[in-house]
Amino acid sequence: MNCQHCGATISENSENFCAHCGANTTLQHEVAQTVALRCNTSKKMQVLDWTLAIIFLLLGGAVLIVWPFAALASVMGLAGHVPEGTPIAQILGAYLFHVGVLCYPIIYIASLILSITLMVLKKPFVVLCALIPIFYICFVFAFAMFFMT
Repeated sequence: MNCQHCGATISENSENFCAHCGANTTLQHEVAQTVALRCNTSKKMQVLDWTLAIIFLLLGGAVLIVWPFAALASVMGLAGHVPEGTPIAQILGAYLFHVGVLCYPIIYIASLILSITLMVLKKPFVVLCALIPIFYICFVFAFAMFFMT
């Protein structure tokens, strides 16, 4: 660290005055400590964000393990016969649910690419992007439950 007044090098554990020109360096030491503390805190937050993002992406990816079976059921549901007298809201809800299930891999892959891009660029909202597939699947199921009852 250098003195703001004369530019001489100041050691971090020196007195509160510059040995070369005698200027007060107390404020300069405090600013340097605050900046160092903020850098450490932001690095810890970044590691926490990345860890949470990876956990949420793995959870979203775990849904893809059962997705082929759900996709088969959704295709059969879309191709199935609708009995007469079924309320239009139930028909619409069932079709939207089946289409929502079939679209899940697209949502997951888009979220995965966006999350990885944000991690590489060290941008915020990584965790939020990683949560998109989980929010999506919860929304699809909640939507289906709303229309099916």
